[in-house]
Amino acid sequence: YITGRAGAGKSTFARLLGAMFGKAAARPTGQLTQAGLLQTLGARAIPCIVDETEAGKSNRSTLAALEVARWASSMSEADDGVLRGTAGGRAIAYRVFSPFAFLGINLPKLEHADQSRAVTLEMLSQRRRADSMVPRLLTDERHAVQLGRKLRRLAIGRWPVFKAALPRFRQAIIDRDGTARQAD
Repeated sequence: YITGRAGAGKSTFARLLGAMFGKAAARPTGQLTQAGLLQTLGARAIPCIVDETEAGKSNRSTLAALEVARWASSMSEADDGVLRGTAGGRAIAYRVFSPFAFLGINLPKLEHADQSRAVTLEMLSQRRRADSMVPRLLTDERHAVQLGRKLRRLAIGRWPVFKAALPRFRQAIIDRDGTARQAD
């Protein structure tokens, strides 16, 4: 969850983060439903970036996205997934493995189980550099797309190194009072 005051740049960050992932991310806007989100994710382990998820709104979209995120963090390879019935009398299973990023002015009401799954960050206004220039990554969407392609190629090309580092990242999260669920 990324929070911050109005005008801090949350929506810009969401747009640029989405640009870095390209088509390998879901970026729903407006009134989303669980069914729409489950069908969009389609059992793919792609990130889902949801902006405008403030507390205090009677926003069914936020609640729907939070519930899907909860399922994604709990689902294992052996689970059948989220089961839904059809008008024809047969079940459809939706498997969800996506990491979620939620952005809003303040946190929506989180259940205790959600709190143990979440990391909350506060976005502060960006300081200008000495030369008064805003970093290119924060202003140029094309640059974000290009950088995203490079990072994906690097992650795939150096997968053994990346994979070997994951246990260290996990332990660092736990050492800083994070839960095992957050680290996973």
